[in-house]
Amino acid sequence: MKRRTVIAVALIIILITVVSYYGYRISKKPFSSDPAAMSKSIPSMVRQIEKQQWRPLPLFRRIDPWFLSFRQKGLYPSYVQISHFFLEDYIDRPGIRRLKDRLMLKDNNMFTTAIVLEALLEMERLGVVQLCPKKVEASVNALLKHRDKNASSGLPLYCFYCQRPVDDGWKQCPNNIKMLTNYVTTLMPPVYRFLSWLDVDPFKATWKQAPDIREMIAEGENRGFLNRFNMPPDIDDTGLAMSLSCLLEQNDKYAGPAARWQKNNFDVKGLLNILKKYAYRPFSGDSCENIIDPRTYYWMRNYIRSQREKERDLILFTTWVQHVYEGEQFGNRVTKMPLNMNNVDPTVCAHLLLGLNKQILNDTDKLALLDETIQDGYLQTVDLMTWLLESNWSELNWNIILLYYPTVYHFFWSVSRNLAVLEKINQKSVVPAAFQAEALEKLGRVMRGHVSGRLLSAARQDKDNGGNYWRSDFNTVDDRVYCTALVLNTLLETWTLEKDGENIELHWLKDTPDSVKIVVHAGIRWLHQALKLKKLPLENICFSGSVKGFNTVPFLFPTNVEEQYQDLTILGIRGDMPETEYLAELAGKKRMLKSGELGERSKYFTFWTSPVLAQAVAVLALAKYCKLEPD
Repeated sequence: MKRRTVIAVALIIILITVVSYYGYRISKKPFSSDPAAMSKSIPSMVRQIEKQQWRPLPLFRRIDPWFLSFRQKGLYPSYVQISHFFLEDYIDRPGIRRLKDRLMLKDNNMFTTAIVLEALLEMERLGVVQLCPKKVEASVNALLKHRDKNASSGLPLYCFYCQRPVDDGWKQCPNNIKMLTNYVTTLMPPVYRFLSWLDVDPFKATWKQAPDIREMIAEGENRGFLNRFNMPPDIDDTGLAMSLSCLLEQNDKYAGPAARWQKNNFDVKGLLNILKKYAYRPFSGDSCENIIDPRTYYWMRNYIRSQREKERDLILFTTWVQHVYEGEQFGNRVTKMPLNMNNVDPTVCAHLLLGLNKQILNDTDKLALLDETIQDGYLQTVDLMTWLLESNWSELNWNIILLYYPTVYHFFWSVSRNLAVLEKINQKSVVPAAFQAEALEKLGRVMRGHVSGRLLSAARQDKDNGGNYWRSDFNTVDDRVYCTALVLNTLLETWTLEKDGENIELHWLKDTPDSVKIVVHAGIRWLHQALKLKKLPLENICFSGSVKGFNTVPFLFPTNVEEQYQDLTILGIRGDMPETEYLAELAGKKRMLKSGELGERSKYFTFWTSPVLAQAVAVLALAKYCKLEPD
């Protein structure tokens, strides 16, 4: 009996050794970048993405036990990473760091689902996968709930969060953030009293009015932290919604959801009037149009002056659908822009242009709706993006340029998507509109020149597994998969053309450098391996608020407008501030810094993360590569 036991144990040890050895060999073996092999694995990867869509919970579990957070049916998950620059001195302590890494609050925003769903629909359009119609319809229904209910019927204006009714209309309601804030502010006073009784002050702060914390932060949502989420609709989510709708309309499989979408979003002309009304015009005499966030002016002032020298009437699209004097801090609707000021974010602008370009690609008759003012704003927004991309990147402060999408690779991808759509419009139209032809030339030149060169030089070699990858400079997350996917999508959108037919094909441009092809092949091989082995995290910083630490708050930047309007405090730059006056005030403002540079982000700040978004963008890159015809 003992002999049999010894033999059995020996056989088990040998089996484990053999399996472990071959498993190690397989994990070290470089993955093939053969499109045929990849195309077989893409459907299973897409199924994994679809399974992550939030479904309705059973009746007895309508709310999730983790922080009792709500999960809106049809949305794809994203999370708020609860770390803040005010806790920077304490967050590196082992216990607090572990707690921070686990305290990710589920968030019911629309931008994550809009990007994920569009990536999935794009893969289906390319013919590499078939999506579940019920899943698509659930996401469409969820996104429609984010349409601004204060807007007139059919006007395609969208909000970051769903809205709830109030006395005079509707306002956004971040239910999970509200719920967590209420928990914290309810627990703070008794916890503080207990610690004070023990003569312990864990955060070295004086909470003398601890019982008033709830009223200060959360009570009624009117006066504290939650007030920053009572936002108007925004151009970013609106642009993403316009872009997504075009893919729905192209597929007869989704006739029902597309018809429902069209019924709620048909007034494109009304949207264009909204864009003109809330655009930034620094040379205008209108006090509502010529004022902007001091952080935006800080990085844009040289561009503004260059346009003044050209005697050009500058018009740029902004983020929020609201003027500075339209907000209500303590009114019934309680709707106001964060920090009471509008701004210009290049990624937001790129998303808006993408929506406009796709609308024109789907229906060329809509081109007639773009009057001279909209065309000027379109071209000048393209000029601004081109100016940014051609600048010396090391001299640019991306922390305040990209207010809401901190990863610069997302900006590059958004610009490249516009370039790809413009190429399709150019192929489709015998004579494209003059402003579109000009935008195509400018974006093509900068993306295939300066940007591509920078992306190639930023590629890193994986010596262990082979291939190339990219990552950002955010040390708090391992975003290699996410950034690599964004860069590969950017290069494929920039250097390939789509050929229509029974089967859609992608072809390299004739003048595509070999260096681009080599880097793309190596990057795809690395990305395919990362997704198959599932050993690398899908972490990312896909979205953030505009404040990323004390050094990025608006009042640290020079202003020439400091006024009180009703109960709003307004700090901004109106018109074009003389440079000597600006630099003199800037020197004084810099003395207010405790450490670091003006506009420098903190090591820790609150941001949104979404593993499923990283996964969707990565699989999209593989899908495009599978449709790429060999040279």
